[in-house]
Amino acid sequence: MRIDAGVATDTVKVLITGDPSKPRGPGYWQHQYSGNGQIDFTNARLLCYLEITAFVSDVFNEARDASTLAKAYDVIFLGGNGGDERQKLDRQLLVNWLNFANGGIEWGEMIDTDNNGSLDTAFADVMANAEAVRLNPASTEAQLRAQRQLLQTIHGEGA
Repeated sequence: MRIDAGVATDTVKVLITGDPSKPRGPGYWQHQYSGNGQIDFTNARLLCYLEITAFVSDVFNEARDASTLAKAYDVIFLGGNGGDERQKLDRQLLVNWLNFANGGIEWGEMIDTDNNGSLDTAFADVMANAEAVRLNPASTEAQLRAQRQLLQTIHGEGA
């Protein structure tokens, strides 16, 4: 007779997002990550939101680094030239992930992706699709723009 005295463990990561709140636009998040003036969050909370983003995203921080307050600010702040379509899409991706981390949108929340008034696609799927377009080097400017415009509607910025 053989007795197995081994020990096994499992690990499960649990994401805890902020309390339900309203989604915010790029200007709000740009200000939060600027470190200037009245900021609604501690630096630790803002960094936690970036860690949540890195956990759920395939873009951050593999294709675009947003691992620090300054780097996140650089993604959100497009500067005087407004950025190219890939940079604009990165901005919208980060803003929506920050809204998710802050409780402004839920993982399974349904989104109207075709503007017909019917909620048809879960937020997580919308984000996965947008990130797939972002990561595809063959994506056209029009494809990047279409994803950016869709993501803008999630936080109420409009297309």
